[in-house]
Amino acid sequence: MEISCENFLELFCIDHDMGLCEVDAFTDTAFKGNPAAVCILEEERDEEWLQAVAREFNFSETCYLTGASSSELAGSGKGGPSPRFRLRWFTPVEE
Repeated sequence: MEISCENFLELFCIDHDMGLCEVDAFTDTAFKGNPAAVCILEEERDEEWLQAVAREFNFSETCYLTGASSSELAGSGKGGPSPRFRLRWFTPVEE
């Protein structure tokens, strides 16, 4: 199954309206593995805001997904697949 932004929200998010999810990596059992926060954003946010949210979650990783820009969607021209999302990772103390 191909996972789109909408599918991801339906399948994994604890707050569909806010696009905030907690996922457990490296496990198939709830409340096991490594927890990470996933935030699906409508638009890019500044680094100070991203860091504050990551600090509030206080997980070892907080991930921010935003849709790729139109130039990114057009592809890199190098024959590889075009990105669909931009991804940034933050710990509670740094990107």
